[in-house]
Amino acid sequence: MRLRGFFFLLLVLISGGGCTTAYHGVLKSYAYWQAIYPGNLPGHLPGMSKTNSIDTSLMVYIETTREATPVWDTARRNGAAYLVSTELVPGDSVSVGAAKATAQPVFIKTKMGNRLWLVKLKDKISGNTPLGGQKNTEIILAGTYHQKRITATITYAIELQPQRRP
Repeated sequence: MRLRGFFFLLLVLISGGGCTTAYHGVLKSYAYWQAIYPGNLPGHLPGMSKTNSIDTSLMVYIETTREATPVWDTARRNGAAYLVSTELVPGDSVSVGAAKATAQPVFIKTKMGNRLWLVKLKDKISGNTPLGGQKNTEIILAGTYHQKRITATITYAIELQPQRRP
């Protein structure tokens, strides 16, 4: 009898407790980027600047368990740090856009009971140093969960079809 209990305990310790949920509640992460082109710009109005630059919008979606609420504060991409804003996506699914490569619509649907968060990269933080070993395609989110520092790494972002500014 004692031997069976010992083997059961050993199995639980080896398997990590039997639950495969991430320690900070993050189950899945998705990243998408999109080129945003300028719309029609009147060039004849005095005092109007001509900004024909192309912006890039980066969207990161994080699926968490219902109980988990990590607070993300910064993100790193291409060696630069950014402030982030986080908002809970209502419902259990979201339409992100259309993939550039296939023109197919992209939807994210969470498992029942989980929550989906949209993390937007905002202002670039000046005076930061690149992280050693970070690949250019990676996005690293940093934040807190239960008063502990956590990170989540997204290895690549899918390009969506471009959009025009109004």
